[in-house]
Amino acid sequence: MTRVRQAAAVYLVSVSLVALFAPWLMPFDPNAPDIANRLQGPSFVHVLGTDSLGRDLFSRVIDGARLTLGIGVFGTLCSVLLGSITGAWAGISGPRTERFILGIIDFFYIFPSLLLAILMVLVFGQGVLGVWIAVIVSSWVGHARLVWSLTRKTAALDFVQSAYSLGQVRWQVVRMHIFPQMWGAIWISAWAQVPQNILTESFMSFIGLGLQSPFASWGTLANDGFKALQSFPYLILGPGIVLFLTLLSLQALKRENSRSTYCP
Repeated sequence: MTRVRQAAAVYLVSVSLVALFAPWLMPFDPNAPDIANRLQGPSFVHVLGTDSLGRDLFSRVIDGARLTLGIGVFGTLCSVLLGSITGAWAGISGPRTERFILGIIDFFYIFPSLLLAILMVLVFGQGVLGVWIAVIVSSWVGHARLVWSLTRKTAALDFVQSAYSLGQVRWQVVRMHIFPQMWGAIWISAWAQVPQNILTESFMSFIGLGLQSPFASWGTLANDGFKALQSFPYLILGPGIVLFLTLLSLQALKRENSRSTYCP
């Protein structure tokens, strides 16, 4: 692992720990207004300054890590689980069931992922649940198509056919013989999806269609900072920098995982 990827790993571990222990690391209540200290620049007391309501931006960036990383990671886990079950089901089913499932997958696939995410938010609301569902619905299809393709290829191998001939049922074969052959590909697909889901949540919140106040994700903080970019540019620096570094680190480690998985 190169120094760049080592640095990326250290950064991701650090920001994950910050998100995990956020309630104990925030120096101020992230949602408590302090009008007397509104729009203060960075200082020893307020490292990243304060916003238009006097809330400490450093505390809000730490608090935002929980939402942004939580939705990105847990949304990916759920989309991978849904896509894996659906894709495997299509891959081991008969022609009629396979066509039906693939028809559903293709129906979702023709929609741009961002458009699907926006539609889900409009249906389920702009809270955490609505954005979480939006992330899952907009990202599960790619995993389903991947698992379906791998399941069809693996199911044709001799050792899988031998398992059928020994009397094992379909889902037994999938669990014991097919899934173990494609964990590497699923892992790479999941790792690549995490930054995409983080970006989806952040972008939707940035344009005002994702999380709304009082929720503080990195996207909502960037949106607040962008509105006052000319007068108070420091407002966007904190959330913008941590979001950029997080996506950059995930991308660096994704390349390392791809190399280690496919190279002997």
